[in-house]
Amino acid sequence: ASGTVGTSVSRTVLDYAELALTKGSAQQKSIVTALLTYGGYAQGYFNKDVENPAYNLLTQLGYEIPDISGITADTITQELTKSDTQIGITQTAQQAYLESAVYHRVYYVLDAGYSIDDFTFVLTYTEAGVEKTMDVEAVYEANKNRYYIDILDIPAAYWDYMYKITATNVETGETYEVSTSVLAYLKLGLAKSTNETQKMLFRAMYYYNQAANSFFGK
Repeated sequence: ASGTVGTSVSRTVLDYAELALTKGSAQQKSIVTALLTYGGYAQGYFNKDVENPAYNLLTQLGYEIPDISGITADTITQELTKSDTQIGITQTAQQAYLESAVYHRVYYVLDAGYSIDDFTFVLTYTEAGVEKTMDVEAVYEANKNRYYIDILDIPAAYWDYMYKITATNVETGETYEVSTSVLAYLKLGLAKSTNETQKMLFRAMYYYNQAANSFFGK
């Protein structure tokens, strides 16, 4: 053939959300409402759109923006835990980064006299009842003289999955374990943050996770 003629179709998350809110099941409406609530607070936090289309869609279709003000640090049961063992490396901070997909970053500092080459790192988590492990590498952040390990591409329904990072001292075989989740980060943020806009975003993330859990039958 000399050529092909086609039709270009462009769709957005809001297009899907509108369809789900008007024609979807009760379960679909619940998760999409949570998604738009999260999206609206994310837009506000990052100052991306003063019109806030995520909120507008809910109100245009007769939905109320859910009241999530009652979500506090005490609502979330998961929290970061770590070993008491001293093997030359210490976990110091964590951060959930909200980009195209959420990724969770765990920070470490080395004790005096140690090199990152003195350690190996293994990530362990359970997904759909199956335990998975993988070797991971720590990345150096020069401006703060610390290292970090990223747990990448975590969907909303997995924000309450616990991820364990085991650091092993190559010479002694001793281990240092850190277990955390996106919810563990949210719990800490709700307990310590003084930024109310950020705290509302964290509440919306928790609300969205709970809706995703229900939607996927977790």
